[in-house]
Parts: sequence; structure tokens; C-alpha cells
Amino acid sequence: MTVAAAKPHLSREHMLDLLRQMIRIRRFEDKCAELYTQEKIRGFMHLYDGEEAVVVGVISALEKRDRIDGAAHLDRAGRGRPRALKMGAAPAAP
Repeated sequence: MTVAAAKPHLSREHMLDLLRQMIRIRRFEDKCAELYTQEKIRGFMHLYDGEEAVVVGVISALEKRDRIDGAAHLDRAGRGRPRALKMGAAPAAP
């Protein structure tokens, strides 16, 4: 038995909002890379640049009843920053 998934309709405003979120995450990751190369962030850092659409798309599709595992791949790889930003965390200046 197969069930055809309904194609979601995205309004222009919704698509622009998704784009703004992706740009915000990219700028944050660019700043992280800059600070890392200046040795202001210690340790090892996995950057998320180029993958912004993944976190924005997935989290935007979640419903209130959905849960995210805190030990998911993104966090284990040290890439939990974009998810935190998308979920509403405010970036802090160093």
C-alpha cells in the first residue's frame, strides 16, 4: 500500500522567511569560522556552512508533538549551533 504525500504549498512570505533563517545561520557560522581561525574558539569545530537548508527545512516541518533527540548526529558532530539558532537561541557576542 502506498500513500502519496501531498506537496506542500509555500507562500512567498514563508519562503522568504526560510531564506532569512538560512542567511542568519550562515552569517553565524561564518563568524564562528573567523573566530576559530583567530584562535578565539578553542578545540575542534565542525562548521555547518552549506547545510543551512537542512536544519531550517527539517525543523520548520516539525509539529508541536515532535521531539528531537539531544544526541542526534548534528550534536555528536559538534554541529548543534544551527539547530539551536533555528529553535530560537540568540547568538551571543564573544
